[in-house]
Amino acid sequence: MNKFKSILTRIAKQWNRKNFRSLLFLFLLAIGVNFIVELCNRRSFSALFSFIWHKPIPFLFGIFIIYFTLCFSLLFRKRNYILLLIAGTWIGLSLTSFIMLSGFRSTPLTAPDIAILRGVRDIVQIYMSDFVIVLIMIGIVLALGVLVYLFFKFKTFKVPYAFAIVSIALIGAIVFGSGALLKNIGVLDKQFPNIPDAYQNNGFVYCFSCSALYQGIDKPDNYSEEAVLELIEADEAAVPERQAKEPNILIVQLESFFDVSYMEELSFSENPIPNFTKLKESCSSGLFYVPSIGAGTVNTEFEVLSQMNLQHFGMGEYPYKTVVRYRVCDSIAYMLKDRGYTTHAIHNNNATFYSRNRVYRNFGFDTFTSVEYMNDIEKNPLGWAKDTCLTGEIKKVLESTEGTDFVFTVSVQPHGQYPSEQIDDTQTITITSGFEDNESKICGYEYYINQLHQTDRFVGELVEAMKNFDEDVIIVFYGDHLPGLGITQDELSCGNVQSTEYVIWANFGLPAEDKDIYAYQLASTLFDKLGITDGLLTKYHLAHKDMSATSEEYEDGLRLLEYDMLYGDYFCYGGKQKYSATNLQLGTYPIEITSATFDAETSELHVYGQNFTPYSIVVVESERCDTEFISSTELCCSDVSITSGDMVSVIQISMTDPLKMLSSSNEIVCQN
Repeated sequence: MNKFKSILTRIAKQWNRKNFRSLLFLFLLAIGVNFIVELCNRRSFSALFSFIWHKPIPFLFGIFIIYFTLCFSLLFRKRNYILLLIAGTWIGLSLTSFIMLSGFRSTPLTAPDIAILRGVRDIVQIYMSDFVIVLIMIGIVLALGVLVYLFFKFKTFKVPYAFAIVSIALIGAIVFGSGALLKNIGVLDKQFPNIPDAYQNNGFVYCFSCSALYQGIDKPDNYSEEAVLELIEADEAAVPERQAKEPNILIVQLESFFDVSYMEELSFSENPIPNFTKLKESCSSGLFYVPSIGAGTVNTEFEVLSQMNLQHFGMGEYPYKTVVRYRVCDSIAYMLKDRGYTTHAIHNNNATFYSRNRVYRNFGFDTFTSVEYMNDIEKNPLGWAKDTCLTGEIKKVLESTEGTDFVFTVSVQPHGQYPSEQIDDTQTITITSGFEDNESKICGYEYYINQLHQTDRFVGELVEAMKNFDEDVIIVFYGDHLPGLGITQDELSCGNVQSTEYVIWANFGLPAEDKDIYAYQLASTLFDKLGITDGLLTKYHLAHKDMSATSEEYEDGLRLLEYDMLYGDYFCYGGKQKYSATNLQLGTYPIEITSATFDAETSELHVYGQNFTPYSIVVVESERCDTEFISSTELCCSDVSITSGDMVSVIQISMTDPLKMLSSSNEIVCQN
């Protein structure tokens, strides 16, 4: 009994003036940190003070979130050091977002961005010069050195564990409780259809925290086997089977592609996209609402392939880096495979970006041809592959099988970051009015519209090639998002900052119909024209095609199916996943070796075969050799040593990470 009283006495002593002063100091520090964070988020003092004046509660809520995290420093003996780390992390995140918004893209930093850093390193050299990269690396090393030095310099404190734990619990309860209340009464947003607007309306701290805490799809309140089956039965009744036409289906996602004539005060020396404009006049077309602005290509891609609404997932989430990277996802590729289609993906960028070499297995693709499996690639001044190569790659895929094909193609040429000075002397289209007092902006737009013009040329080339193709072909073209040029709503005469356009063309008779759609409705819109009603999500969208996509009934039903397919019990498929990951082949055709000969006099090894590219590397007995690409049928290695009976193979390496092997060929015995 005396021991218990002694413990209570020691705990009671922790509730003293000194510890309460510590809490007050942490709150004042939280105010200062949030001030800096929101200054970075808004990029000007006037915008910051406007936010504080017009949105005082979101600003105060951001302070409390920071305050909550700072309180964890009370649990450590080196309290001030941990405090520095926590405060520095918040400021560092906001500075990173500031830098990104200053030129690299149009959307602020979210927690999933940190998860994809390994993937986006693949394009860092395009966005940054070697000098800037070196400076950043030096800065990181210096910062780490300073942190190590400070760790030993900061003094230690006696930890008031009881006081700290109760304080953290109390402040945490206030933060989470008030957050739920503020969301319910509409002071804070529950969903973030437009991430830049969300950060402006709610503050950086709240939005970033939401993106870290909430991923995936929340379990619907009415989720049950009965609810799922009832919904499916209703869709089946509403969408009867039809006589389907089964042409080759090409879906082409065009990087940063939109009609720049919608820019209110800009005019050009000529129309940058004459082919797309001509298609809009004669084919089915309309506005195409996408989940991203200026970035997030794979999220538009995800909506098109899955027919799922990204708004139902966590704020700022990239499903390619979360659920779809590890789990099979119902997709139009799987649906078409059930109809006998062979499924292909093509992208004239590296295979590992956004983990496509893994994700496409879980989307049901049979082959994936990335830039590492292409030859004769031209690059634009920023280092992106030009899109003209895609016509030949698409034709190659169509000719690789005897049956019908589904080909999903992603272009890359008009990708940013756009220059602020002239870097291309071959530009033919100029701005004739607009931005008269902003030379750097003119340079950025003129570079973009000339890259856009070349992508439009690819659109025209592909249509011409398919006109004379000896099989039925239908093509869908659409833009994945607006370019990262900071375009605002008041600059547009049509659509909004989250809309591009689409067109549907076919080399057989197809009635034209203009209709505005969301990205996740594209596939069902296409299949409706062909009489294809397979797939649960296709049926759902067709059953509700006359209903507003933003209506509560439409959203609730779609969310119910999405949750069941990705996170639930698969009631829609009888309690188990219907599909399994494919054995994805990289490259339209496999890389094969037919012979390898070694000349002892010259110490040269010549490897012969098929489908070699500049990213093919010869391997002898598990050792990589310096390899010279001669042609698609020959590779050469000099100054090598070969022993009789050595095994030779060829591997494909990543464009951006030479140490990463994407695939390997067969092995053969070298002939001396």
